[in-house]
Amino acid sequence: ALGIDPRNVKALYRMGKAYMKQGEFDSARDKFKKAQHYEPNNKAIKDALIELDRKVSQFNAIEKQTYSRMFSTAKKVDGAAKDEKSVLTSVNLAEEKKEVLVKRLRQFKEDSSSKEICFPATLTQQERACIKLTAQEMGLKVEGKEGTNKELKVIKESSGEDAPSC
Repeated sequence: ALGIDPRNVKALYRMGKAYMKQGEFDSARDKFKKAQHYEPNNKAIKDALIELDRKVSQFNAIEKQTYSRMFSTAKKVDGAAKDEKSVLTSVNLAEEKKEVLVKRLRQFKEDSSSKEICFPATLTQQERACIKLTAQEMGLKVEGKEGTNKELKVIKESSGEDAPSC
């Protein structure tokens, strides 16, 4: 219809509505403004422009919220090391469990034949934190796997030899 009559208000209005549904707000505004130019008192066109402004502001708010979440997670990643340290210092394990874990790590450190010790994936977060903290205090290296197999491995600072795997 616009190919035949470029001043067809109804066609311009419908094109504006279509662009608005597709999220092409600038094109929609152009079509609505052209239609309003030809019929300045048309209530449907005025309402469509108001609706378009509302949708644009909603879109901008969602976009702003998305970007703020995206950048706030980047800040959280930077603070992850600080968070882990605070978890390590606030370990509140039962004293018996803690003693068993510390004893096992001491035995491992004193045993010259073993290069590494593996702890099961079934450990609680507090137990893992206790092991990490204690091992680091003893000068041992800690490797933790994430995901479905959350195995925790403590390794002696080696003299270049390969350690056996768990």
